[in-house]
Amino acid sequence: MKKFILLFFFSFLFVGISKACICEEQTLEERIEKYHFIFIGNVISVEDIFSDSTSTWPDQQRIVIEIEKKFKGNQSEQIIVESELSSCASFFEEGKKYLVFAGHSITNKTEINENFVATNNKVVTGKCYGTRAVEFSKKEIQELENRYNQ
Repeated sequence: MKKFILLFFFSFLFVGISKACICEEQTLEERIEKYHFIFIGNVISVEDIFSDSTSTWPDQQRIVIEIEKKFKGNQSEQIIVESELSSCASFFEEGKKYLVFAGHSITNKTEINENFVATNNKVVTGKCYGTRAVEFSKKEIQELENRYNQ
């Protein structure tokens, strides 16, 4: 029994600390108010982005999505989603459809002017935004369709 207790103790001693994604709960109304883009789209491509050539695991993904149905935002027919890979990232699969809630991708290199909102097709999203595969979003999609009469 002592061996079991020691083994149990040491197993926790050597386990790395993992960070879980903890999202603030948001209603659909809050997400509609908060995010610039809401749409259903089909993932065309997923590209892993590495911070440097020695990295063995990507830091980000660049996802190209073909817009199927627009609820909010001035998106073109395709949009580029940039997603940091973390416990809060939305993981996308090629060929799969998603309900996406997203905001503008703004960096220190972004030129913001009067055309920015209309022309910027790079957005960011994550689990905490409410983005998920359409099969897990049927109720929200129905509410969005009712709201936007589509």
